[in-house]
Amino acid sequence: YPSRVTYHQQRQFHARTASEPQNVWGSKSFEFDNYAVDSGQDDEAINVQLASTESNDIKWLNPGRDLIAGTYGGEFKIGTGDGSPLTPSNVSVAKQTSWGSEAIVPKKIGNFVYYIQRFGRKLRELFYTWDLDNYKSVDKTILSPHISGGGFIDIAYQQNPDTVLWCVCSDGTIATMTREVDQEVQGWARQTTDGIYESIATIPSQDGPHDEVWV
Repeated sequence: YPSRVTYHQQRQFHARTASEPQNVWGSKSFEFDNYAVDSGQDDEAINVQLASTESNDIKWLNPGRDLIAGTYGGEFKIGTGDGSPLTPSNVSVAKQTSWGSEAIVPKKIGNFVYYIQRFGRKLRELFYTWDLDNYKSVDKTILSPHISGGGFIDIAYQQNPDTVLWCVCSDGTIATMTREVDQEVQGWARQTTDGIYESIATIPSQDGPHDEVWV
């Protein structure tokens, strides 16, 4: 069975099975349980394989300007090249970066995707650059390489009152990155407690205009 799933351009996308770890399947438009590929129409299902010289299993899918697939060996763009909607006849796959990913669901702030690099020691910011007509992935831990401890194992995004990424580390601490993209603000801090952190989630608060962080 597929182990990764997301929604993109009114289609449900699945990826990675035990026998086909580099495959991505998209449903028919607006028919999330229909994966038929024999109609010859633009709205029929999509079946693509990430072309690579290495066997890189898919770790996550993320929708946006294009559908991005993070694999063990790099990050791939699944799109059309001209911004038009995906169809079985115009879909294309292109490798964008070669950093590799962990199987941790990435978080999105605006048009920026934040994911954990392979081996868990770095948090990367993925975004599209018009100058290069390509995606770029920047290391956001480069000035604080110690902050991840033994590696990140979970992340959550708090939007209000401040834009903060909460990253659980394997040593039981939490590293928080305050990030304001438009203001070019970025800063790391460490959160500790009596015991160890294992998992994290954020939910909107019913008591005020902010998000609650639960661990």
